[in-house]
Amino acid sequence: MALGGRRLSGLVNNAAIAIPGPLMLQPLEELRAQLETDLVSLFVVTKAFGPLLGVDASPAGKPGRIVNLSSMGGKLRQPLAIAYIASKHGVEGFTGALRREFKVYGIHVCAVAPGVVDTPVWDKVAALKGRYDGTIYEEPFNKGGATMVEGGKNYGSSPEGIAEVIWRALTEPRPKLRYRPASHPILEHGVLMALPPRAIDWGLGRFIGLRRKV
Repeated sequence: MALGGRRLSGLVNNAAIAIPGPLMLQPLEELRAQLETDLVSLFVVTKAFGPLLGVDASPAGKPGRIVNLSSMGGKLRQPLAIAYIASKHGVEGFTGALRREFKVYGIHVCAVAPGVVDTPVWDKVAALKGRYDGTIYEEPFNKGGATMVEGGKNYGSSPEGIAEVIWRALTEPRPKLRYRPASHPILEHGVLMALPPRAIDWGLGRFIGLRRKV
């Protein structure tokens, strides 16, 4: 056994994909793929590695920790990315419930919920431009996607910075329940979280063209 009879120090659940699209037009297999990858995988991997983290009392050492990668989207409700948003809301619920459930083993569970991050995922989002042309969602999908790509590429946090936060969650003596790294924390986790939902609905509708059309 690679661990030499000792417990695993930490597990990071980071698997995720994002394929934006409107619910009524996006293929069902794409919706399922995001939920399976972004949320169901946490159940599968945690069950597989739980014994090594401390569920099994026989390995030596302190109980390990679990860090689940959520997102700013786990608290907000961005349209046109509904499967991704639903999965990240699920990650938040999974993390809180599992933390309480795993207290009996001494395993700490927390979430790292970044704001916008500069990663190659934005190239994939940019490539989807025009996918819903000719539909009721043409304007909001193209404009919303372009806005996300610009924000991610120009204003996103670095992956290295997020990795440092994950390392802190795994190693600091008194880990937080939820970490919220962001390049613009006041905007990403302050202003946006404080606004009433109807104000966000109105602002998004005006900005990307989400308004009644039929």
